[in-house]
Amino acid sequence: MGYKTAIQATLEARAYAGAFPEAVYSVARPSILSEGTAQAVKSAEANEIRGAFGVDTEYGREFRQERQGWAWLLIIRFDTEVVLEAFETALMRSPMTIAQDTADGRDQQVLLLLEESSYEHPPRGGASNGTEVTYRFVAELCQQ
Repeated sequence: MGYKTAIQATLEARAYAGAFPEAVYSVARPSILSEGTAQAVKSAEANEIRGAFGVDTEYGREFRQERQGWAWLLIIRFDTEVVLEAFETALMRSPMTIAQDTADGRDQQVLLLLEESSYEHPPRGGASNGTEVTYRFVAELCQQ
């Protein structure tokens, strides 16, 4: 499994393994949010959106250009509004890594760093759709 397939599989697996409590609002005080039961991910899709390349200077006169990293989007959809804070905190505290595996065509380790997020939440009270969140990750290639 090359870099792209490994990154895509890792991002999507992390989304499906995440804990996403339902956002619950009190009828008496609708601005107060509390966390309800865990909700399943409706769908998760990851895809690359940008690549970065550079010249490797370790080869003397030989000119060699190599990939330095990517930017990726992970889009997660739910059937209801969810709270994302615990999932995001876990991503920040423990970034995902993909080990170097030369047999699979990966001669460098990949570090997936959370860069930013954007949210679409349904209107409160009887919405037929749920939260959609888009995370942007930087995938850095590095030696182990």
